[in-house]
Amino acid sequence: MNIVWSVFKKEGLDTLRDRRAIIAMIIIPMVLFPVLFGGIGFFAIKEVRKAQEKLVRIGLVQPAPDNALIDKLKAKEGLEVSLLESGADPMKEVENSKVDAVIVFQSDFAEQLAAKGAGKMTLYYRSTGNGRILRGRIMNVVDDYRKEVRESRIRGLGYTLDFINPVQVEFEDSATEQEQIGEAIGGFIPYIFIILAFTGAMYPAIDLGAGEKERGTLETLLTSSAPLIQILMGKLLVTICSGLFAASLSLTSMAIALFSMGSMMGDFPSSIGPMLQPMNIVLFFSLLLLLTIFFASFLLALSFFAKSFKEAQSIISPLMAAILFPLLFGMMPWVKLTYVTALVPILNISLASKAIFSGNVDWGPTAIVYVSLAVLASLGFMACTRFVGRESILFRI
Repeated sequence: MNIVWSVFKKEGLDTLRDRRAIIAMIIIPMVLFPVLFGGIGFFAIKEVRKAQEKLVRIGLVQPAPDNALIDKLKAKEGLEVSLLESGADPMKEVENSKVDAVIVFQSDFAEQLAAKGAGKMTLYYRSTGNGRILRGRIMNVVDDYRKEVRESRIRGLGYTLDFINPVQVEFEDSATEQEQIGEAIGGFIPYIFIILAFTGAMYPAIDLGAGEKERGTLETLLTSSAPLIQILMGKLLVTICSGLFAASLSLTSMAIALFSMGSMMGDFPSSIGPMLQPMNIVLFFSLLLLLTIFFASFLLALSFFAKSFKEAQSIISPLMAAILFPLLFGMMPWVKLTYVTALVPILNISLASKAIFSGNVDWGPTAIVYVSLAVLASLGFMACTRFVGRESILFRI
């Protein structure tokens, strides 16, 4: 074990000197979540608030009926109503940004309402940008007026509002808040961490295999008295730790980003608190550890197979697509953890993580996930040691 530890320390220090490994292990995990939750969230919320506070300019094409709806639009704070000529083109008015929306009333709008009919109007707007929010602010006034007219008509007939709503339904959701949030974003969490664990292990693996062959230092290492299996174990430990370190750092970064944005995101950061309980994190990282061992074994074997650092990159980089597909499939709400899906690599950890973070763990399939990942990690380690131990692979030129 002294040899394994010596190789681990030596290769670990070399990895920390590698700029590409530092970017994959530290920079990306630390920057990703603050940018994702902080930057994007900040600008998204800022734009929504801007659209909600913006003065909405509404143009009314003449002739406009003498109706209470127009009075409500004029009285509504944040809305500005102006009259347009009868021949004005509503589309051009909106396209030229002279107004945010144009309302054209049907000629018999007031008469239809007075005769207990339906008055028709057309709202012209642009749905791009914040147009949908602006439309919603206008329609809030229209909906309130529509509700008043409907209630007035029903009462005028001598009925109560229950006449048009004979069955009232109340909903009681048995799912807890943790289950709801876990179902919604539980599949997203492993999506991020598994990718970061893969990329965090990828560059150290490439450097410890193909990089060492390219630098010509592998032969020197092999001429030492250290057994090849212990040298490989040291390199594997560095690769595994690099992947887990990237994933751990990303979890810390995500937690800091979420809880530091409490005022901007409302109650959401406090709502995910139950998801990040110590036991849930331990269960998730125990799954991630087994998967990372397989990643490290597989990546290191491919790295030793390559003739150069560049060739190793070209071989390993496309494998990201093979990881993305089961992760995306696992994010689908109808895909559940069963005894069958528990046997599918990567998909099983995605589904198990969703169950863990939602607090709804079925220990039968979850145990199968642990067993299957343990078998996968063991097979990966044994395959790596046997594959790399062949001279045709070590000295492939």
